[in-house]
Amino acid sequence: MNKKSSRGPKKKIIRVSEEYGLEGIGAEMASMWTHPDEDERYTLEELRDYFNKHVLEAAVKGAGIDAMPGFVDGAYKGLFYNDDPIEEKEIKLAFKRHNVDVDEIMDDFISSQQTIHNYLIEVEDVELHPEKRPKEKKEKSLGYLRSLDKRYENVVSDIIERLVNEEELFNGDYEVHVECFVENKETGEERHIEDILQSEI
Repeated sequence: MNKKSSRGPKKKIIRVSEEYGLEGIGAEMASMWTHPDEDERYTLEELRDYFNKHVLEAAVKGAGIDAMPGFVDGAYKGLFYNDDPIEEKEIKLAFKRHNVDVDEIMDDFISSQQTIHNYLIEVEDVELHPEKRPKEKKEKSLGYLRSLDKRYENVVSDIIERLVNEEELFNGDYEVHVECFVENKETGEERHIEDILQSEI
């Protein structure tokens, strides 16, 4: 019988899938990563979040928690991305009331995109060919940067709102803008990162 190595990231994904009753999720992720329509393909980051959210959802159901729609997505964001320590603490307390150890669940999360990649090529035996999709890579990079900008804007907006509520900041109409410029130290030329990426697509 041909056995695959049980060491490394592959072992964790297989173990967690079995522990939370997620049999078949590996094949799902492989299909989502290699979808024939490039616009429908999931990135490794999206697949990591997809897997982790299913782990959290399974834990919620297993604990008998009657969760409202959107609870898992919101809880995952607060736990995994740790944008707001106060929100994370509140989420953990909510789980604790149901005798659920969130720290144990978070230990079962996959933190690295590379772990997902290794699993897909070594266990599910699928692979993309980057040399055939340079345009897609640039578009994905642009989308990723915009998602980071949006996340940062949300964090700063939450901070501003909290400061206003605590009367530490004047109550006014605030807008948060995140911009990233790249400077060529030799020529002094400065360009916005989105302009650079868009010009190459």
